[in-house]
Amino acid sequence: MDNANNVDNSSTSKDADEKAPPSELAQALSRMSHEGQLGGQIRALRRRAGERRWSYPSMARAATGRASHRHAALVRCWTGGLVMPEWENLKRLVKAMGATQEEVEAFRAARERVTAPRLTPPRPAPGPSPAKNVAWLLLPHLVALLAFALDLGFGTLTGITFSVAFDNDPDLSTWKLLLGILANLGVASTAMALAARLTDSTAWAVIIFIGWLPALLLGLSLPDITAGI
Repeated sequence: MDNANNVDNSSTSKDADEKAPPSELAQALSRMSHEGQLGGQIRALRRRAGERRWSYPSMARAATGRASHRHAALVRCWTGGLVMPEWENLKRLVKAMGATQEEVEAFRAARERVTAPRLTPPRPAPGPSPAKNVAWLLLPHLVALLAFALDLGFGTLTGITFSVAFDNDPDLSTWKLLLGILANLGVASTAMALAARLTDSTAWAVIIFIGWLPALLLGLSLPDITAGI
């Protein structure tokens, strides 16, 4: 009986000593061979931790203690593979996003490996080109600009419609006016939410909110302006 217990205890100890296999993230970091690939691993950790929770300002605050637009843009450059973060900043960031100790060490090893000086020129490794990185960084702002333009266009078109309707029917129903204003607010709110979500910034949302009313007023006066020309 004692021998059986000893065998069981030995087996249990052996199983406990066996290490769990590396996580998918740690394995990907171990295969990393190019500086530009580090950004992809940071994005993978961000997806795992929750992109809605970890906006770029939140990531900047965790890494540097500051969440200004400049620091958030710097973090965006890290995730785009354009800039290599300092190790202390990277360590604080990945720990805050829930990386295990094994994964933190894998980040450190991968960063040291790809930044270490080499005696022979490295072979070209697949990675995003600078042009693609710049396009990736600018794309959210281009989409936000498009949302802003559509919001202005809708507001102007609504104003023109109101102006023409007033000319044809001076006793236009109040509910129709309210319906048009609510429609404009709905479009503006959607555009604001889209811009804020894509850019992780409230700047575009404020611009869109401010812009819809002048566009509506411009549309109201546009028929009279063109008639007088």
